[in-house]
Amino acid sequence: MIEWQGGSRWVVDTNVIVSRLLRPKGSASPAFNAAVRSGGKLLFSAATLAELVEVLSRSKFDRYVSVEDRRAFLASLSAFLEIVAVERRIQACRDLKDDKFLEVAVHGRADALITGDADLLVLHPFFDIPILAPDRFLSGFAPPGPAGLLQEPPATYRTRPRKAAASTAKA
Repeated sequence: MIEWQGGSRWVVDTNVIVSRLLRPKGSASPAFNAAVRSGGKLLFSAATLAELVEVLSRSKFDRYVSVEDRRAFLASLSAFLEIVAVERRIQACRDLKDDKFLEVAVHGRADALITGDADLLVLHPFFDIPILAPDRFLSGFAPPGPAGLLQEPPATYRTRPRKAAASTAKA
């Protein structure tokens, strides 16, 4: 068993962070801003941080936010950032690419995972970690108190069937 460590520890999915940057007045912005202002940490693994950097490097965003502003935004995250070591892989999400956010949440003892991704939202709660859409996060969510406990996940954990891989063979 892992004892709940308390404090503000948030995993914010890439889609919420990108939405915050591209649409500062959009629905994801208040949730992201509240997580940052909580005085806690935004939890990332090497994989989730690499994904964020890669996504924000895409030229398709040039017309919305300059490369310089995206770099400055990434640099500003360092004040709130904590890198989490992923000790065990988790296989629970229908979308393989989203398991990395569950890994960060579990291994980082997150208070919540904030996402707009339906493949993650259907897993709410995951090992007693709330998985919340940005609007739900803002509507009075309070992290559990110090008495809460998380169960240690097995070395490989699978709860949901995976999406079938697209077949490239022609019929």
